[in-house]
Amino acid sequence: MLYGPSGHYKSFIALNLAAAVAQQGKCAFYVAAEGLSRMARHDYPAWKLANAEERKLPFFMVEDMPVVTDSGDDYNAFADSITRRAREESKPVGIIFLDTLNNAMLGLEENSATDAAKMIAACKALKRTFKCTVVVVHHTPADGKDPRGSTAFYAGFDTVLKVIADKAVKLATMFVKKQKTAEEREHPFHWEGKKIGTGLAFMPIEGKQARLMSEASDIYSAKSISRTLVGLKAFDPVTVSTHVLAQALTPQIQNETIEQRNDSVSRVQRALGAAAKAGKLSGYFEGLGAGMRWSLPAPVKPEGQ
Repeated sequence: MLYGPSGHYKSFIALNLAAAVAQQGKCAFYVAAEGLSRMARHDYPAWKLANAEERKLPFFMVEDMPVVTDSGDDYNAFADSITRRAREESKPVGIIFLDTLNNAMLGLEENSATDAAKMIAACKALKRTFKCTVVVVHHTPADGKDPRGSTAFYAGFDTVLKVIADKAVKLATMFVKKQKTAEEREHPFHWEGKKIGTGLAFMPIEGKQARLMSEASDIYSAKSISRTLVGLKAFDPVTVSTHVLAQALTPQIQNETIEQRNDSVSRVQRALGAAAKAGKLSGYFEGLGAGMRWSLPAPVKPEGQ
């Protein structure tokens, strides 16, 4: 089970994982009951561009979610369709995604342990049939903590993964909350979202890069920006570019290469652009995009001066 709060890039990470399996020559099946058009037309092409992948991969996306029933007819038909497509490709099935659990349980109650057991049984049936990983994408309640619904879900899945995002810098972090067959991974996985063409692609990054992105998200404080602009002597009307400000804000790391330094500065630069576009730091910049300029706001003079 892959779960997290709404809007925290769960489906993007799921698409990334599914496409990576397809890259290895196994069939990946993704049931996208929500947002199939966006994923197929924009985000998957963006992922292929980001990975310089020109091949036609055995990655299949559909929107008709099989629904859990006592007879199991819907899941049997779904399994048959997977079998036919995999046979056409002459490739084994590597992974199946059901996005989201709520759509797969239409007519059932996700707070019911009995109905949760039916959903888990359907996933296990797919796992046995194709000897592959089956992933269900799920949400959290408003508090963003545990998976929504019955605790039977947490107990029933072999692996439970939680995705939390820093949306200001498009940083998605995935924690291994449960791993039945091994020790839970001590360190989380990280992905950075990049706008490519008309889509959004998430690329895996190292923990050090993720920490820099998290630090970059803190630059939205007026105190941090003011201190840096003072150091740059950027007092209105003197201004600096976003790149110059990003260079000053990005911490130096011992033994980092020029390429690593440039990547870090670029991330901070994108974070500044996102903050400005979102309406933050008003008064510290003028313009947008490549022409954006930064300076300390001119002090407001009291009346009569």
